[in-house]
Amino acid sequence: MTSVGRRLRESRVRQGLTMDEVQQGTKIRRRHLEALENDEPDPGVGRVYYRGFLRAYAAYLGLDPGPLLADFEPTAGEPEEPPVRRGRQPRRRRTPGAMILLLIMVTAAVLAGRYWFQGRTQPGGGDPLAPPAVVTPDPPVTTEPPPPPPPPDPEPVAPPRVTRDDPHPGRTNFRVHAAELELTLQVGTGPEDRCWVRVVADGEQVFEGTLESGSKATYRASRELVVRLGRPWVVTMVLNQNELGPAGPVGVVKDIHIATGP
Repeated sequence: MTSVGRRLRESRVRQGLTMDEVQQGTKIRRRHLEALENDEPDPGVGRVYYRGFLRAYAAYLGLDPGPLLADFEPTAGEPEEPPVRRGRQPRRRRTPGAMILLLIMVTAAVLAGRYWFQGRTQPGGGDPLAPPAVVTPDPPVTTEPPPPPPPPDPEPVAPPRVTRDDPHPGRTNFRVHAAELELTLQVGTGPEDRCWVRVVADGEQVFEGTLESGSKATYRASRELVVRLGRPWVVTMVLNQNELGPAGPVGVVKDIHIATGP
Protein backbone atom coordinates (compact mmCIF):
# COMPACT_ATOMS: atom_id res chain seq x y z
CA MET A 1 0.00 0.00 0.00
CA THR A 2 1.30 3.50 -0.81
CA SER A 3 2.61 5.27 2.26
CA VAL A 4 1.06 8.44 3.64
CA GLY A 5 4.12 10.52 2.79
CA ARG A 6 4.18 9.30 -0.80
CA ARG A 7 0.47 10.12 -1.25
CA LEU A 8 1.11 13.63 0.01
CA ARG A 9 4.08 14.15 -2.28
CA GLU A 10 2.32 12.74 -5.37
CA SER A 11 -0.71 14.98 -4.79
CA ARG A 12 1.51 18.05 -4.40
CA VAL A 13 3.48 17.24 -7.56
CA ARG A 14 0.27 16.64 -9.59
CA GLN A 15 -0.95 20.09 -8.61
CA GLY A 16 2.36 21.69 -9.55
CA LEU A 17 2.96 23.04 -6.03
CA THR A 18 6.43 23.68 -4.66
CA MET A 19 7.39 23.06 -1.06
CA ASP A 20 7.77 26.81 -0.52
CA GLU A 21 4.21 27.41 -1.75
CA VAL A 22 2.87 24.76 0.63
CA GLN A 23 4.86 26.25 3.50
CA GLN A 24 3.41 29.70 2.78
CA GLY A 25 -0.12 28.36 2.38
CA THR A 26 -0.21 26.16 5.51
CA LYS A 27 2.15 28.22 7.72
CA ILE A 28 3.96 24.93 8.55
CA ARG A 29 7.74 24.97 8.40
CA ARG A 30 9.36 23.20 5.52
CA ARG A 31 11.26 20.73 7.66
CA HIS A 32 7.97 19.46 9.15
CA LEU A 33 6.44 19.12 5.68
CA GLU A 34 9.48 17.22 4.37
CA ALA A 35 9.37 14.90 7.38
CA LEU A 36 5.70 14.12 6.61
CA GLU A 37 6.46 13.33 2.94
CA ASN A 38 9.39 11.09 3.97
CA ASP A 39 7.29 9.24 6.58
CA GLU A 40 9.80 10.29 9.22
CA PRO A 41 9.24 11.36 12.82
CA ASP A 42 9.52 15.10 13.23
CA PRO A 43 12.03 15.97 15.96
CA GLY A 44 10.94 18.59 18.41
CA VAL A 45 7.17 17.97 18.37
CA GLY A 46 4.98 15.31 19.88
CA ARG A 47 2.62 12.91 18.14
CA VAL A 48 -0.40 15.15 18.67
CA TYR A 49 1.20 18.15 16.94
CA TYR A 50 2.66 15.97 14.21
CA ARG A 51 -0.79 14.55 13.40
CA GLY A 52 -2.15 18.11 13.40
CA PHE A 53 0.43 19.03 10.74
CA LEU A 54 -0.66 16.00 8.70
CA ARG A 55 -4.32 17.04 8.93
CA ALA A 56 -3.56 20.61 7.82
CA TYR A 57 -1.27 19.49 4.96
CA ALA A 58 -3.86 16.99 3.65
CA ALA A 59 -6.65 19.58 3.78
CA TYR A 60 -4.49 22.10 1.89
CA LEU A 61 -3.96 19.52 -0.89
CA GLY A 62 -7.68 18.76 -0.98
CA LEU A 63 -7.27 15.23 0.41
CA ASP A 64 -9.48 13.56 3.00
CA PRO A 65 -7.38 13.64 6.22
CA GLY A 66 -9.25 10.67 7.78
CA PRO A 67 -7.67 7.80 5.79
CA LEU A 68 -4.24 9.43 5.98
CA LEU A 69 -4.42 9.77 9.77
CA ALA A 70 -5.55 6.14 10.05
CA ASP A 71 -2.57 4.93 7.96
CA PHE A 72 -0.04 7.36 9.44
CA GLU A 73 2.88 5.51 11.07
CA PRO A 74 6.35 7.12 10.89
CA THR A 75 9.16 4.77 10.00
CA ALA A 76 11.17 5.57 13.11
CA GLY A 77 10.30 6.01 16.73
CA GLU A 78 8.64 9.25 17.79
CA PRO A 79 9.55 11.22 20.88
CA GLU A 80 7.35 10.09 23.70
CA GLU A 81 5.11 12.43 25.55
CA PRO A 82 6.32 12.89 29.17
CA PRO A 83 4.62 10.35 31.48
CA VAL A 84 1.79 11.57 33.63
CA ARG A 85 2.58 11.13 37.33
CA ARG A 86 -0.10 10.40 39.80
CA GLY A 87 -0.74 12.88 42.49
CA ARG A 88 -0.20 16.57 42.57
CA GLN A 89 2.35 17.85 40.06
CA PRO A 90 3.86 21.27 39.88
CA ARG A 91 2.27 23.45 37.18
CA ARG A 92 4.46 23.74 34.12
CA ARG A 93 4.79 27.06 32.46
CA ARG A 94 4.18 27.23 28.76
CA THR A 95 7.32 27.95 26.80
CA PRO A 96 7.39 30.32 23.79
CA GLY A 97 7.86 27.28 21.56
CA ALA A 98 4.60 25.75 22.78
CA MET A 99 2.74 29.01 22.15
CA ILE A 100 4.12 29.13 18.62
CA LEU A 101 3.02 25.55 17.97
CA LEU A 102 -0.44 26.33 19.30
CA LEU A 103 -0.69 29.34 17.00
CA ILE A 104 0.42 27.15 14.08
CA MET A 105 -2.28 24.59 14.85
CA VAL A 106 -5.01 27.24 15.03
CA THR A 107 -3.86 28.74 11.74
CA ALA A 108 -3.70 25.31 10.13
CA ALA A 109 -7.23 24.51 11.30
CA VAL A 110 -8.57 27.77 9.81
CA LEU A 111 -6.83 27.12 6.49
CA ALA A 112 -8.03 23.52 6.47
CA GLY A 113 -11.62 24.63 6.92
CA ARG A 114 -11.32 27.21 4.19
CA TYR A 115 -9.84 24.83 1.62
CA TRP A 116 -12.19 22.05 2.69
CA PHE A 117 -15.28 24.10 1.83
CA GLN A 118 -13.92 26.01 -1.13
CA GLY A 119 -12.06 23.03 -2.66
CA ARG A 120 -9.17 22.98 -5.06
CA THR A 121 -8.85 21.78 -8.66
CA GLN A 122 -7.39 18.28 -8.63
CA PRO A 123 -8.14 14.85 -10.15
CA GLY A 124 -10.68 12.83 -8.16
CA GLY A 125 -12.23 15.41 -5.85
CA GLY A 126 -12.89 18.97 -4.88
CA ASP A 127 -14.88 21.60 -6.68
CA PRO A 128 -13.03 23.35 -9.50
CA LEU A 129 -12.03 26.88 -8.83
CA ALA A 130 -14.03 29.45 -10.71
CA PRO A 131 -12.22 30.60 -13.86
CA PRO A 132 -10.98 34.16 -13.87
CA ALA A 133 -13.28 36.69 -15.37
CA VAL A 134 -12.53 37.52 -18.97
CA VAL A 135 -12.02 41.23 -19.40
CA THR A 136 -12.71 42.44 -22.90
CA PRO A 137 -10.84 45.62 -23.70
CA ASP A 138 -12.82 48.49 -25.08
CA PRO A 139 -12.45 48.88 -28.85
CA PRO A 140 -10.22 51.73 -29.92
CA VAL A 141 -12.01 54.95 -30.60
CA THR A 142 -11.64 55.97 -34.20
CA THR A 143 -12.48 59.33 -35.58
CA GLU A 144 -14.21 59.12 -38.93
CA PRO A 145 -14.14 62.04 -41.35
CA PRO A 146 -17.41 63.93 -41.63
CA PRO A 147 -19.69 62.82 -44.48
CA PRO A 148 -19.56 64.89 -47.62
CA PRO A 149 -22.26 67.54 -47.97
CA PRO A 150 -25.33 66.49 -49.95
CA PRO A 151 -25.43 67.55 -53.57
CA PRO A 152 -27.39 70.71 -54.26
CA ASP A 153 -30.99 70.33 -55.31
CA PRO A 154 -31.41 70.37 -59.07
CA GLU A 155 -32.80 73.48 -60.57
CA PRO A 156 -36.56 73.18 -61.16
CA VAL A 157 -37.45 72.54 -64.78
CA ALA A 158 -40.05 74.88 -66.14
CA PRO A 159 -43.09 73.15 -67.71
CA PRO A 160 -43.37 73.35 -71.49
CA ARG A 161 -45.16 76.32 -72.97
CA VAL A 162 -48.84 75.83 -73.79
CA THR A 163 -50.87 78.00 -76.14
CA ARG A 164 -54.70 78.05 -76.10
CA ASP A 165 -57.42 78.87 -78.60
CA ASP A 166 -61.19 78.96 -77.81
CA PRO A 167 -63.13 79.19 -81.11
CA HIS A 168 -66.50 78.83 -79.26
CA PRO A 169 -67.68 77.83 -75.72
CA GLY A 170 -67.89 74.13 -76.64
CA ARG A 171 -64.38 73.83 -78.14
CA THR A 172 -60.86 74.56 -76.90
CA ASN A 173 -57.61 73.91 -78.76
CA PHE A 174 -54.24 73.53 -76.98
CA ARG A 175 -50.76 73.47 -78.50
CA VAL A 176 -48.00 72.09 -76.28
CA HIS A 177 -44.33 72.75 -77.05
CA ALA A 178 -43.18 69.25 -75.97
CA ALA A 179 -42.23 65.88 -77.49
CA GLU A 180 -45.28 64.10 -76.02
CA LEU A 181 -48.55 64.91 -74.26
CA GLU A 182 -49.75 64.17 -70.70
CA LEU A 183 -53.22 65.19 -69.53
CA THR A 184 -54.59 64.65 -66.01
CA LEU A 185 -58.30 65.02 -65.25
CA GLN A 186 -59.30 65.52 -61.57
CA VAL A 187 -63.00 65.27 -60.66
CA GLY A 188 -64.29 67.34 -57.72
CA THR A 189 -65.28 65.75 -54.40
CA GLY A 190 -68.90 66.94 -54.18
CA PRO A 191 -71.73 64.37 -54.02
CA GLU A 192 -72.93 65.37 -57.50
CA ASP A 193 -69.43 65.69 -59.03
CA ARG A 194 -69.15 63.04 -61.72
CA CYS A 195 -68.40 63.38 -65.42
CA TRP A 196 -68.81 61.32 -68.58
CA VAL A 197 -65.51 61.23 -70.51
CA ARG A 198 -64.28 59.98 -73.89
CA VAL A 199 -60.54 60.08 -74.73
CA VAL A 200 -58.89 59.42 -78.13
CA ALA A 201 -55.05 59.26 -78.15
CA ASP A 202 -53.23 59.43 -81.51
CA GLY A 203 -56.41 58.39 -83.33
CA GLU A 204 -57.28 55.46 -81.01
CA GLN A 205 -60.02 55.58 -78.37
CA VAL A 206 -58.47 54.68 -75.00
CA PHE A 207 -61.36 55.43 -72.62
CA GLU A 208 -65.10 56.08 -72.54
CA GLY A 209 -67.03 56.09 -69.30
CA THR A 210 -67.88 58.06 -66.17
CA LEU A 211 -65.29 59.41 -63.74
CA GLU A 212 -66.81 59.37 -60.24
CA SER A 213 -66.47 61.99 -57.49
CA GLY A 214 -62.86 62.44 -56.28
CA SER A 215 -61.35 60.27 -59.05
CA LYS A 216 -58.29 61.14 -61.10
CA ALA A 217 -57.15 59.84 -64.51
CA THR A 218 -54.07 60.54 -66.67
CA TYR A 219 -53.81 60.04 -70.45
CA ARG A 220 -50.74 60.24 -72.71
CA ALA A 221 -50.12 60.55 -76.45
CA SER A 222 -47.26 61.18 -78.81
CA ARG A 223 -49.01 63.63 -81.14
CA GLU A 224 -52.68 64.32 -80.30
CA LEU A 225 -55.32 63.96 -77.59
CA VAL A 226 -59.06 64.52 -78.29
CA VAL A 227 -61.26 64.66 -75.19
CA ARG A 228 -65.04 65.17 -74.77
CA LEU A 229 -66.39 66.04 -71.29
CA GLY A 230 -70.12 65.84 -70.46
CA ARG A 231 -69.80 68.06 -67.33
CA PRO A 232 -66.51 69.95 -67.77
CA TRP A 233 -67.21 72.38 -64.91
CA VAL A 234 -66.58 69.65 -62.27
CA VAL A 235 -63.23 68.67 -63.86
CA THR A 236 -59.88 70.45 -63.49
CA MET A 237 -57.08 69.84 -65.99
CA VAL A 238 -53.27 69.62 -65.72
CA LEU A 239 -51.55 69.56 -69.11
CA ASN A 240 -47.83 68.72 -69.12
CA GLN A 241 -47.47 70.13 -65.56
CA ASN A 242 -49.46 73.26 -66.47
CA GLU A 243 -52.52 73.71 -64.23
CA LEU A 244 -55.36 74.89 -66.48
CA GLY A 245 -58.25 75.07 -63.98
CA PRO A 246 -61.84 73.97 -64.81
CA ALA A 247 -62.21 72.34 -68.22
CA GLY A 248 -65.24 74.42 -69.26
CA PRO A 249 -68.25 76.56 -68.25
CA VAL A 250 -71.38 75.24 -66.53
CA GLY A 251 -74.01 73.68 -68.74
CA VAL A 252 -71.87 73.19 -71.86
CA VAL A 253 -70.45 69.91 -73.19
CA LYS A 254 -66.77 70.46 -73.96
CA ASP A 255 -64.54 69.19 -76.79
CA ILE A 256 -60.82 69.61 -76.13
CA HIS A 257 -58.19 69.14 -78.85
CA ILE A 258 -54.52 68.94 -77.75
CA ALA A 259 -51.57 68.63 -80.13
CA THR A 260 -47.77 68.94 -79.98
CA GLY A 261 -45.86 71.51 -81.95
CA PRO A 262 -44.61 75.06 -81.85
